[in-house]
Amino acid sequence: MKLSRQFPLNALHVFEAAARLKSFTRAGEEMGMTQTAVTYQIKLLEDHLGEPLFFRRPRQVTLTPAGERLAPKVAEGFSVIAEAIGGLKDQSESMLVIHTTATFATRWLAHHLGTFQLETPASQCGSKARPTWWISPVPRRISPSAAARGNGRA
Repeated sequence: MKLSRQFPLNALHVFEAAARLKSFTRAGEEMGMTQTAVTYQIKLLEDHLGEPLFFRRPRQVTLTPAGERLAPKVAEGFSVIAEAIGGLKDQSESMLVIHTTATFATRWLAHHLGTFQLETPASQCGSKARPTWWISPVPRRISPSAAARGNGRA
């Protein structure tokens, strides 16, 4: 069974914000949702779990014992996910990818890339040689090559 069917992930995300902020209204503001949409997501999660997660009072919500047990685990889970994604993003953003033709790569780039790596040891470099018929995203009148940081898209 798919994970998204086992656990309503969006509802868990909304729950984490509401539990942390102790307000459906503020959680909605943070997530770009209405208070009604937050209430709906919390209700979906409560129905899925079979027990209430919040005591609802006028202008105030507090966690039930079940909500108190769930909140730190959900926050920790989202923190682990954010850390994993951040690590990937940091790694991909520190890489310099050079898109060029095979001729330029072998005649000029190969001779100079080693020097660049010695002068900037913290950077990772890679090159992607393209056939001469490849249409560059950079206009040809500017350069026969393109350099991009991150995922390699110029």
